[in-house]
Amino acid sequence: MIFTLPATFLAGFITYGTTLDHVLPASIFIVLGGALVVAYIRIRTFPCPRCGHHFGVKHPLGANIRGRKCAYCGLEAYPEL
Repeated sequence: MIFTLPATFLAGFITYGTTLDHVLPASIFIVLGGALVVAYIRIRTFPCPRCGHHFGVKHPLGANIRGRKCAYCGLEAYPEL
């Protein structure tokens, strides 16, 4: 998702002077920015394999208070072998 701004600038450069000059870069920015928000929410609300609650947070917008453990049951993300 780090390609949002470069893709927007590239679309603006390619469409400079055409009828799509203002529409295409704005729509690319909105679509890629929306995809970034959706990906962030999906990562934050990843379910715990043991208990099924959100793994890292108690609320999707809350802070990660447990680090690499489930916020509910304490399952470790990377157990030592």
